[in-house]
Amino acid sequence: MALELKLSKQELSELAGYTYRQLHNIDTTLRENGKAGLFPEKDADGKYDARDFVQNWVAYKVSAAENGSDDLEAVKARHEAVKMQKSEIQLALMKGEVVDARETVKLWADIATSVRTRLMNLPKQLAPKLVMIGDARIIEANLEESVREALALIADTPLPKELETDGEETEDAEE
Repeated sequence: MALELKLSKQELSELAGYTYRQLHNIDTTLRENGKAGLFPEKDADGKYDARDFVQNWVAYKVSAAENGSDDLEAVKARHEAVKMQKSEIQLALMKGEVVDARETVKLWADIATSVRTRLMNLPKQLAPKLVMIGDARIIEANLEESVREALALIADTPLPKELETDGEETEDAEE
């Protein structure tokens, strides 16, 4: 004589060690994919045959293991690890320990454009001044001064607002 045990969905989920919602989601996904669900047909009392459920559960777990699919706990663990990494990156950004690569590239592109424009304009600016000067030292000094001014643009380029620090922000951060 076979053992006949009838349980509710809640009791079956406790038997499997999962919440009812987790099992319901698995059951729904299986049925949507054209497979047999976890829960067998319920009887007149609204209960489910535990033996059929266990067989369906074992079949699901074996199939999941063979297909290399992760169970819900592994997926949750990976999700939590990703959330922690994201939080660590956000914290490092807030502390100024890392910078956004896109913003850095944009900043350097702006600097390069400014310096290039300034250097390309030097011949137009200096030619009228230098045409009448016969002394090489004076010409050299004028050229050197103009090149230094152009290169000073790099040092004078303002930082993005997130990277600027002044006394007030530092004090607020410490509080």
